[in-house]
Amino acid sequence: MSRLTFFVRHDLVEYNGQEASSFYIVGQDTETGRRIALKTSSELTHELHEQQAVREKQNRRILAIEKHLAAGGSLNPDHWNEIEPVYGSEAWQVADRMGLLD
Repeated sequence: MSRLTFFVRHDLVEYNGQEASSFYIVGQDTETGRRIALKTSSELTHELHEQQAVREKQNRRILAIEKHLAAGGSLNPDHWNEIEPVYGSEAWQVADRMGLLD
């Protein structure tokens, strides 16, 4: 992945029989539409008032990742999972043709 932008993604999930919010860090290739998710970044919360604090924590982690990359560092592929690509992107079209999308 050549040009990555990072953001906090929010999904609604079921956890222990309740609806919860899952926040995690995603890197997105701005050229191809491929996306990766940081394996250790998922945080769950049931409370609305906690969501802003979780987002702020994740954004601080993103700043640390960007600083590391700007200093010449690289991402360890063992810490990232490839996830679904951006809808309509080059990567999405390839995955769609291969039957990898639901």
